[in-house]
Amino acid sequence: MLLPFEPYSSTNPVGQDPPCHTHLQPALTCHVASPVRRWGRELRVAEMNTISNNGAPGVSNSLAAALWTLDGAFEVAATGAVGINLHWGDGLALYAALLRQGSGASIVKPPYYAYLMFQMALGSGAAFMQTPLFHPTPGATLKVWPLKDTATGAARIVIINKGESGGGVVLRFIESAGYGDGKLLRLVGRSLDDQWGVKLGNMAYTLGGKPFGVPEGERVSKSTTLSGAFGMEVYPVSYTISMPPGSAALLILNKE
Repeated sequence: MLLPFEPYSSTNPVGQDPPCHTHLQPALTCHVASPVRRWGRELRVAEMNTISNNGAPGVSNSLAAALWTLDGAFEVAATGAVGINLHWGDGLALYAALLRQGSGASIVKPPYYAYLMFQMALGSGAAFMQTPLFHPTPGATLKVWPLKDTATGAARIVIINKGESGGGVVLRFIESAGYGDGKLLRLVGRSLDDQWGVKLGNMAYTLGGKPFGVPEGERVSKSTTLSGAFGMEVYPVSYTISMPPGSAALLILNKE
């Protein structure tokens, strides 16, 4: 038996649109999942999206919505829930990730790129990691979701910057983690309210739903520190990631 739960970050009364820069916060709380586990049941989010009543223009169909969706999906997973349904309404709602044309071709909207990055992070199976330690730039509004592939041991770490200022983060591992240099794929746009310029790993989709662009990732070099500030001796292996405003990144670390 599953207990459904339906969170939205905000409500859009019919006929009233919120400001374009409404601050989207995950509308998920762990106190929902805890009672479910005590009852011996599993939790599935039966319906979720940015703003109810089909969404809001300039918010639910923007890069900001993609970043909220990506972070919200991890918030759901972190509670131990078994799944999530992202609501599309009749398929024409502003928060629908795909719009179907009469010809059968699709129009891909920003939240779809969040689906892709979430699936890339999960792979064929993953679990949350207790490490690494992470040290964000002071004042940066970053979220870090570290995952470990249950079959290969590879690390896949998602970093999200939902803010309008850039920042960075240093990820630290113990030496025995055994990771080499990393590959970084970025989810970016021209601004948080961007609707048509969003890319993932330098790839995007045309208005007909066809991919275009040359797949591109960044190499992130492994750094080893033998001594220094507190914690470096225990976690001497580090990776430094810069995060532009309104962006997400997936760092992939394979075993050496």
